[in-house]
Amino acid sequence: MKCRGFSLAEILITLVILGFVGALGVPMIGQQKLKKPMTPETQHGTIECYYGDDGRVHMYTSNNTDNKKGRDTVVAGNSCEFTAPTANAYVIQAIGAGGDSGVGLKPKHKIISIPEDGSISTGSPFSTDLAKAPNWVREKWPGIGVTYTLTSPTGSRGDDESEKFIYSSDACMNACKYMDPDDGCDSSCFYTVTAYGGKAGDGGKYTVNATLNVGDNVTCSASSSSANLNINGGSISLTSSGSGADGYFATDPVKNAKYAVNGSPGSKFGVSINGLSASPAGTFSGDGSSGNCSSSPSHIPYRVATPGINASYSLAAESGSYASKIFEKLPASNFKLTPAGKIPGTPESSTVEMDDGTGMVKVMEAKSGGDITSLSSSDFSMHAEDMPFPAILYPYEFNSRKPEISIAPKGYRSELVQRMKKGKHPGASGRGAYPIVTDISGTYPIYIGDLSNPIGSITFKPLKGKDVKCLENKAIPIDGACQGLAGNPGAVIVSW
Repeated sequence: MKCRGFSLAEILITLVILGFVGALGVPMIGQQKLKKPMTPETQHGTIECYYGDDGRVHMYTSNNTDNKKGRDTVVAGNSCEFTAPTANAYVIQAIGAGGDSGVGLKPKHKIISIPEDGSISTGSPFSTDLAKAPNWVREKWPGIGVTYTLTSPTGSRGDDESEKFIYSSDACMNACKYMDPDDGCDSSCFYTVTAYGGKAGDGGKYTVNATLNVGDNVTCSASSSSANLNINGGSISLTSSGSGADGYFATDPVKNAKYAVNGSPGSKFGVSINGLSASPAGTFSGDGSSGNCSSSPSHIPYRVATPGINASYSLAAESGSYASKIFEKLPASNFKLTPAGKIPGTPESSTVEMDDGTGMVKVMEAKSGGDITSLSSSDFSMHAEDMPFPAILYPYEFNSRKPEISIAPKGYRSELVQRMKKGKHPGASGRGAYPIVTDISGTYPIYIGDLSNPIGSITFKPLKGKDVKCLENKAIPIDGACQGLAGNPGAVIVSW
């Protein structure tokens, strides 16, 4: 059988056909690679259910596609009801209403006289004690004359050395030949020789007259080695006198010898003065005494009878609680959102109910904050720097408290965010109120040092206005009483 191959003409025809087919296929393949699949953009939006300024429930709806500016509608009743759109995840937030701060609070006050007294140590704690005293003591401190007395330490007296010796008579020598004088020998047969210890050196006293002013630093200390006084860098120091030397016998052994030597006296005290005017107040003798540093007077008394009040006031209440949950792959559901209100007949907590076809079920609740109605100051002594009262005691407790919530709109408007910018934070508590009694007046004498003669006085002038002025929440007194503010209603938010 003879094999036959392709002719040149057949091969060329085949190549032309393949080229034609390839030319038609390349554009189609290119178009298929460049064409992107069309996927619809996932919608994101929010439903905000809250109480408006008109006291009615509002439902605000917005999303990032066809309703970016949002749509606000007034709801009949106290709940927002809607059917949730299809989404992969929902974030549900509930904020309870803030508590009321002393609404209807009626503070009472009385003018009373409260004595205030104490004393300032003139010793080492002087600057510390004065710093702890009331402001009016430092402001009126007249400069008090104090006398400091320093007594130097003294060394000890030297020890005595004694020895008993037997008389050399035959009778005594025979009677006591084999005895120690302390061991059975008749007392008439022995005598005692004593070497007396030397006396301690003389001690000394110095006095310093000083005027103590506000800011002066004083240290006054003493020990067995020295006595020291320092006033604003000036100093005086008395060192210890020397101890007397011990008495001793000059020979060894000393049997039948009488060579006792008395100890020599110790050196006198030393004194070092730097910048203080110190005067000697005499010398003295002593044995082994410690130094001393004393002041006269040791304490400076002070006293004043200031006005006082007994007042009630309100603090900021508790904010509403905050709750948040995330639901994924939620089936089509009907929602009922009920924000907590602040008017009679409204719910006391914010709730979220959901119906997924089986009936409404509560899935979240945020409770309202507790109220603060009244606190009492009890008797409180006032000074000029304490006005207004009692802001200095509780400077931050009158401000409104706000729950921490998370609202992060993406591409659309949030009505609650806009309201918070205007100070209408959902769930915020009411601010507190405190009174300042404006009818306190009069002059009250101040005594420092001499409690029989005043050195000055504190004067209270009545403020303009009525007897009681309400501060912090700027409320107008009602029948002489300060009222706290009501908390803000709650809100419920569903975002997807």
